[in-house]
Amino acid sequence: MAGIQPEVYFEPAPHPIGVPDRPGRGVFVVRIPLSALRPHMVWEGRSKGKFYKRAMGGHAVEMDVYEVRDQMLFREERYRKLTLLRLELAGFRDQVQRILANRPRPHETLIRFDTSAFKGLVADVIALLPQDIDYLKLLLRVPSEADGTSRLLEEAREHVVRGDMERHPELVGSCANEVSTHLRWFDDLVAEVERLLEQRFGPLGSTGSD
Repeated sequence: MAGIQPEVYFEPAPHPIGVPDRPGRGVFVVRIPLSALRPHMVWEGRSKGKFYKRAMGGHAVEMDVYEVRDQMLFREERYRKLTLLRLELAGFRDQVQRILANRPRPHETLIRFDTSAFKGLVADVIALLPQDIDYLKLLLRVPSEADGTSRLLEEAREHVVRGDMERHPELVGSCANEVSTHLRWFDDLVAEVERLLEQRFGPLGSTGSD
């Protein structure tokens, strides 16, 4: 919506409602869900510089300074957690590169992917994210695939500890290839999630600055 910052998201009805006895005239109905980017300020007209909230009956009423302060602090906290989520993703990619750097035996690494905080951060920032189901599914695949990668690395480590690779040297190459392939696939997944987040929120350092 023009004249409002940050921009307000709304869902328009697919077709206008016709006005009886007024051919060619109609009314568009829009739904404005609770905004994750609140509070919003009006930048135009006589209301310029004022913040509004939705009151009983759907009416807009001006917010007082304390309400504006509390909402801004709440928004900053959501963006802080979004930054932490993006740093988790960057950390996963850094770990992948560190493991792959251990050529030709990446499977011997002791690095594992810690996903204990990931889903909690997603839950905290879910209101900021596009509500597209495929987008959210892709994001939630990250901790699942990270855990799977850690299990694969653990299984490879067990082979090393048991001495299987000394007895069967052919296991070294096959295990290294399996680990490397899986790590590169996981890195591609995380890179795609990072790309989508950057598309919506800008580069990592600018999150929440708009």
